[in-house]
Formats: sequence, C-alpha cells, structure tokens
Amino acid sequence: MLLQAIWTVVCVSVLGGCFVDFDTQVGGGDAVAAGDSGQPDGGGCVDNDEDGYGAGCVLGVDCDDSAPGILGPCNADGCPEGWELVPAGAFQMGCNTTDQCWAEMVAESPGHQVELDAFCVQKTEVSVAQYRACLETGVCSGFPDDTDSNSYCNWTPIVAAREGHPINCISWSDAKQYCERWLGGDLPTEAQWEKTARGTDGRTFPWGSIPAPNCDLCNFDISGSGGQNIVGCEGVSQGPGTWEVLGAPEGGASMYGVLDLAGNVYEWVQDCYDPSFYGQCSEPCHEPVNLCGSGAQRVIRGGAYSTADATYLRSVWRGMLGEEERVPHVGLRCWHP
Repeated sequence: MLLQAIWTVVCVSVLGGCFVDFDTQVGGGDAVAAGDSGQPDGGGCVDNDEDGYGAGCVLGVDCDDSAPGILGPCNADGCPEGWELVPAGAFQMGCNTTDQCWAEMVAESPGHQVELDAFCVQKTEVSVAQYRACLETGVCSGFPDDTDSNSYCNWTPIVAAREGHPINCISWSDAKQYCERWLGGDLPTEAQWEKTARGTDGRTFPWGSIPAPNCDLCNFDISGSGGQNIVGCEGVSQGPGTWEVLGAPEGGASMYGVLDLAGNVYEWVQDCYDPSFYGQCSEPCHEPVNLCGSGAQRVIRGGAYSTADATYLRSVWRGMLGEEERVPHVGLRCWHP
C-alpha cells in the first residue's frame, strides 16, 4: 500500500522563500521524527538543517545545509542566492592626508594595504521579514525594540507594513546571533565591510568618488536637519525613515553589486572600536579584526537615513556604539565564508 505523506509548509515572508517543517507527517503512517531528513525513510533526502533543502530532496539542493536561513542552490560563484562574492586580494584600507577620501578623521588613518580571503556578503541589508523568520523558528532569541517604543524602529510584534524595510533597533549581540545561527556566517569584519564598500580602486563612496551623495544613490538626510525635524530622502518627521531593502537603487551599488552600503541604516560589524587600530597591523596586513570582550564599543559603518553630513557616508568612515544599544539608525548585513 502506498503511504501518503503530507508535510506542513509554513511560508514565512522572507526574501528566500519558505521554511518547511517536515517534523509532522499526517494522513497515515508513522510521524517523521524531529531531526530527520525531511523525507520518509528511504527517501534519500539529506537535510541537516531541516529547511526542506538538501542532497536528494524534493525542494532541491542546499547551498549551506548547516544554515537554516539559506535555501536553495549556490550561485555559480559559490555564494548563496541573494549574496555577492568579494574576491580574494588586496585593497587600500583607510586614508592618508593625500588621499581623495581624507576628511581629517584621524581614526581613519593611516591608510594601509590589507589582504583578505574571498567571502560572500549579503546584497541587501537584513530585512524585518528575514529576522522574523529566525525568531519564529526559535533559532534567534533577541527581540528588537518596536514601533511602539520609537516610530523609527521597524520591528512590530506581528507582521505589518515594514517587513521589507531593514531590521533596526537591534543590538550587536542579537545581530551577531542572527548571522551565526541562521546564516552560518558572522557579522563582517571592519576590513571585509570596507572592501565591499570601497572596492580595489579607492572609491570614496560605494558607487565611486563622484557624484556626491544624492537620493538617486542612497537614503540620507537630504534636508541637512541632522534628525531634528525631517529626515531621509522622503523627508519624514516620523518613521519609517528607511526605504525597503529591495528598493535600494542599483546606481548606488558597490563594485561588487552590494546595495545600501551608504545610507538607509548604519551596519554593525564584528570589530571593537579602537581609533588607533589601523596602525597596529604591519603590511601586508592579513584578515585584521579587533576582537575584545563583552560590553565594548563596537564599530558601525555606512551612514543612515538620519545622516545629514555626507562626510559620514564615505566608505572609510568609522563610528562606534555600545554593543547592547538598540537605535533606529543601525541595522546589519552578514558575511558567509
């Protein structure tokens, strides 16, 4: 007798598709035990992260079968779908007084050559919907501040209108947990983030050294009010100040095709903040990262919708924030090895 199996598919509003729960089999026969492959015994499906994708599975192969938030096959370059490859090699990190990117910011100097291995980075900032998927499956445990506490916070306890906007009002530790547990990666190091934004040709902004920032390229406080009155390219006096992550203009992309590296929200990176760190790694400097214990000031990068001074939209700019602070102008993206 042919055993009929019906699996419950829970579609979550994420950019990657659906989370598939194969732990419950209904309509006759024994239940598929928790942790099994997502196919009846003998089905030949190997699904280690229980997302429905894997070797020999009906939904197809999995680019990273240890990361439940990565669905489907790898791109031709080896990165998951929705990610971009940053090739291995050297780039110039930071600025010297003679560089075009110099803006009398001592923490950005000295300029120095850095060697990085190849890595994958998310094309867009992490959205509310993507973070919600991690929470709803129990992989993530940290709750961002929500719109009731601050209208510029994009998180809502139930699905609402801002699912496509970047998750913000999230702590560094919760952001790191998301990248590690859900996507099998981490927050990018400061060096990885800067290479993604600046490329190998020393550009001042992700799109190049000219033109100056404008709303066809990035979302920032075009009014120059500094967050006191109206903010963002939409000129809003209450949230959201961000635009949707898939609405970011391609003209503002970096040389690797990555969006919103200037404006929208600042992004957490791994490193602890140290204004003198650039002078501590002898050239050639390979894979630098400034690690420290908990409770530190962490680096944020990239500018935000509330950034009134274009100086802070430059790809070399370095800011800092306490790792447990949750503010509307800071979000995240992840890297994958």
